Parts: sequence; C-alpha cells; structure tokens
Amino acid sequence: MLGNARFSRLVQQTGTGSLQRHSEDEEAKGVRADDEGTPVEEEEAPVQRRVDTNMVQRVKDTATVKAAFDDVLNQKGKTAAANYLKKKYDLDTKPYALSVDALPKASTHASTGGGWSGKTFNAIRVRVNEPYLDRQAQSDDGFSKLIHTLAHEYQHVKQRSKKGWQTTGDASAKGEREFLAYSFEVLDAGSKKGMAPLAKAEMASTIKKALNYYGQMSQALQTKHTKRHEKLLNVQVLNNW
Repeated sequence: MLGNARFSRLVQQTGTGSLQRHSEDEEAKGVRADDEGTPVEEEEAPVQRRVDTNMVQRVKDTATVKAAFDDVLNQKGKTAAANYLKKKYDLDTKPYALSVDALPKASTHASTGGGWSGKTFNAIRVRVNEPYLDRQAQSDDGFSKLIHTLAHEYQHVKQRSKKGWQTTGDASAKGEREFLAYSFEVLDAGSKKGMAPLAKAEMASTIKKALNYYGQMSQALQTKHTKRHEKLLNVQVLNNW
C-alpha cells in the first residue's frame, strides 16, 4: 500500500505547476517489426510535476487501486492485473490487446505493434515486459511508473489507430509520436486520468526524453507543438531542473 511516508515525500518532491518513459520503434539499424511486419514502439527507461491541489488525493486513490491490482494479480495473474489498470484508467477507448510477456530486450518496459499499414489494419497489441511489471509492482513509486507506462503506450495505440500514421524511417514523425506520448505522462496523466504523479527523478527524466524527441521533429512540427513544448519547459523551471 502507499503509505504516509510517500504523501510527505511527494509533497516535498513536487510543487505547483503543470505535469512520461521511452518508446523505441527502431533498433540500431532499421526498424524492428512485429509478426505482421508493422514497426513497433518499445517503451524503455524513463517524471513529475509539482504538487497540484488534487495530488495527495490522487496518491490516496492510487493506494486503493494498488490493493485491487494486487488482488487481481494474486488471483488471476499478471495479464489480468494489467488489464485491470487498463480499464481503471480508461485506457481502452480504442481496441487493442494487452498482455504481459517476457520480451526479447531486457531493458524494454513495453512495446506496441500493429495498426494501419497502408490499406491494411493489423490488430494492435501492447505487451508489457514481465520482469518490468514484476519489478514495478514491488514499490509505490514503481507502481505509479507502471501506470504511466500503460498510459504512454496507449498514446501509441491511438496514433496507430489512424490511417497514415506510419512513416517508417522518418525521424521527425517518430519524434512527434514519442514527444506526444512522453508529454502526455507529464502534462495530462494526472488531470485527464487521475493518475498519481511520477517520482521526481522519473519526472525529470521523462521531460528530458520528451524534449529530446521534440528536437528531432521538423520545424513545422515543432511550431505545431510549441505550446506543449513551452509547458514542459515551465515544469522544468518550476522544479529547478
């Protein structure tokens, strides 16, 4: 359960401002594809905003969710527990399969594959790396991070649900997809989904990743997302990062 110690720690670590993890759809050489030949986004390693007025309540709510998650985990297994979180935080308005599996790359948090490929739609699937889920479920901060990982991957589900999303090899388009997914964790996960904020180090790391992907976008895309970029910079300033 999330204890009182975390309440005070979060209040100290976060402050009042606005408030993501890393997806990789490319290996060192080329783009890794799923069984249908569609490139996949992989979430690896990722952070958190200052305390808003509802932050403490969200942490308390997360404690209740964690207890229910543990019950499902013990009774029905890891995939069922992950799907409990999917439904709990409304990460299911677009259809996709969610499972917990041992993924080939140990550092991967989760991966998303499928979606539109030309005129063909392949079923979208999100896979959470089993060792990652095991590790994150052991601590309060880790559990919050797990929830944010699912929210991050769900942004890719929504992206892949749109025709024309795929621009394999286009670093600018990949940068936009990742920028939007990471910035969702920072700016939207709490206000839109009621998720507890990430720990301070996770928040700082997530913002850094979002800004890095922003830098990979074309000038046109950067201009399109200027306001979102500025909000991330404001979070950095408010937290003295």
